[in-house]
Amino acid sequence: MIAAERFWLDLEPVDALFFRDHSSRRAGVDNWSSSVPPSPLTLFGAIGAWLMEGLGVDFAAFKAGEQHKLLGGFSSGLSYEPGGLRWSIAGPFWGEPGHVCFPAPASAYFHKKAEKYAWLIPSSRNDRLFSSLPEPLRPLIFANGKTALGKDFSPAQGWIEHAVLERFLQNGMPSGFSHKQEEAFSCAEKRYGIGVSPATCAAQDGMLFVTPRMRVKQGKVFSVQVRFDQPARAKIEEIISRNSSAFFGGERGRGKISLRRQEPVIAAPAPAVLVEQGRFLLYLCTPSLFQCGWKPERWPDCFRGAELIGTALHKPCRISGWAQGQGPRRMFHAAPGGSVYFFEAAGWDKERFEALIKEYHFHKSISEHYPCAGFGITCIGTWNEGGSHAA
Repeated sequence: MIAAERFWLDLEPVDALFFRDHSSRRAGVDNWSSSVPPSPLTLFGAIGAWLMEGLGVDFAAFKAGEQHKLLGGFSSGLSYEPGGLRWSIAGPFWGEPGHVCFPAPASAYFHKKAEKYAWLIPSSRNDRLFSSLPEPLRPLIFANGKTALGKDFSPAQGWIEHAVLERFLQNGMPSGFSHKQEEAFSCAEKRYGIGVSPATCAAQDGMLFVTPRMRVKQGKVFSVQVRFDQPARAKIEEIISRNSSAFFGGERGRGKISLRRQEPVIAAPAPAVLVEQGRFLLYLCTPSLFQCGWKPERWPDCFRGAELIGTALHKPCRISGWAQGQGPRRMFHAAPGGSVYFFEAAGWDKERFEALIKEYHFHKSISEHYPCAGFGITCIGTWNEGGSHAA
């Protein structure tokens, strides 16, 4: 889908929210359910329900095949097939006044005591390193060639401001790099409950449960870019003026929807720079659902001739959800946001890199499942050999 109009929405939670993790539960055994940040699927459903209510769409008719001018048609696979959806999202990301925050790249490592960062890059072909990786993948090494003690550094898991992400994409190892932990945006708030027996109206045996809720901190919001295949901003502003409340998460937590006035801009490296270096990296802004787990079964056509030589990944995240009238969706182990894929593209000319940037620099989804729902949003960048940097 080619988006005719894109703009950003901020969702400011009013209540403590509950986004249950996607692991299975054993009845009468498990009494603890952990809460996780919302997946793209959760926010897509919340915004979609809010849009349908604001547009006066009859869901039963929509699901039966009735086309809507702005939304398109119903799609259980949340994809752009003919007659399917004509809108999509990119996100969610953490939002702050003046900033949108993206997942820290998995190639960034942090030394807490020394307040330094070190960067992983693929080893050269001449490095004599033992590896069981399949060809042509290479082991990742620290870029300065000296940082060898893994105990000194840990993955810089968290979030970075969009301006920091842009510098990372332009350089690969930017000075002044810094990241924020999840705790900078939210905190956990425990809630306790019991099941009530319908026969006795007393506590039901074995039905004590604990749920940690997410309390979003003052000034923090969920930011989502919304994309339509025709002009839609005026209509969205009209809906917000009539109803700015949306419900999302377990037990329908409330949130306030507003248009983000300061929209983030993330520039890609100049194609001429990529031609000179003969390489690029692909960064996942959001989790992606691949048939092969950590990478696509087949890379898109505009990647043809580029060779994947290494990848930096965190542990996979679980993604599931609920399909209206069908029950639970399939469980996926997704490549998490922040994943970095390193490519060599020797012989590519400027036009090849321009086409790549046009297609996959915060544009098309690379996810093989649910591409409309915010999964598989990518950026194009580069990397350089260098060292660790002070925070």
